[in-house]
Amino acid sequence: MPTIAVVIIGRDAAGLLQNVQQRNLAVFSQAQRVVYVDSNSSDQSCRLAKANGWTVVKLDPGSVLSAAAGRHAGTLHCQEDYILFLDADMELQIPSFKFLNRLDRLRAEGIAGASGSIVDIFPTGNRHTRHSPEPPMGDLLHFGGMLLIDRKALLSAGNWNPDVIAHEEDELYSRLRKSGRRLVRLPEMVCLHYTDQTSLVRSLIMNYIPLTAKERRVFPGIGMAFRSAWQAGSTIDLLKITPEPAITALAFAFILCLGCWNGWLSVIPLVPWMGFVMTRRSLPYLAVCPAKTLQMMVGLFCYRRKPLLYNEM
Repeated sequence: MPTIAVVIIGRDAAGLLQNVQQRNLAVFSQAQRVVYVDSNSSDQSCRLAKANGWTVVKLDPGSVLSAAAGRHAGTLHCQEDYILFLDADMELQIPSFKFLNRLDRLRAEGIAGASGSIVDIFPTGNRHTRHSPEPPMGDLLHFGGMLLIDRKALLSAGNWNPDVIAHEEDELYSRLRKSGRRLVRLPEMVCLHYTDQTSLVRSLIMNYIPLTAKERRVFPGIGMAFRSAWQAGSTIDLLKITPEPAITALAFAFILCLGCWNGWLSVIPLVPWMGFVMTRRSLPYLAVCPAKTLQMMVGLFCYRRKPLLYNEM
């Protein structure tokens, strides 16, 4: 069976390491390596991870602190055939990694990795399964914090870009697709994701007006992803993955131009734009699309390259 490493990223995750990750230890024992990458925690996260026998890597607080930075550093500490990326708040629901054999046989078809179903669990106990439209073994449209990938394919695509603060998964996927690699949905891959629940109103507000330091930090993320993709030559692939911000910009440009000529004509581009967004996303996402376009424009000018500094404990 191919070898596998697990890379977990976290910050101030002591509680999660003591609870959620303890329930992962049985399946982790089948991996050849587990790497925990810490983003400047102030609690006992690193000590707890070390006590599990894991490799612990700590990002330098004066360097880049992002999910992509943690995954980038974690990748560089692995030598196995495959890497499974998880966030500290994710609990696997698989008994073993036996499905690696089936995935490995598909390398010749350009399949470099896979993801699966993520079940969000909120503090109230409510659950929400992120339903994926892809059929089993169908090409992924998107993926979140859980990703299983061929290490060499990841490195050949340039590894995670630590300077992309948010939407780093889409940006990486665009480079993988540009290189001819595919990611598929494995029905065996399921994880529970313990997270906070944000109301629709609060979510809408933070997309337009970021109030907290964290919200302001990730606000331009999608634009950073597009700037990085432009530099990597994978812009077209990123547009295929997440076209809504660019399509919204074009639609509103047409609406403005036609509205200046004849107000009634501005309805013409509005209808197909709404149909496009609702088909790919949902009706509520219509309210978010203009915010994503704004974030894209801001992020295009906020993107900066910084050296990634870290050390192994």
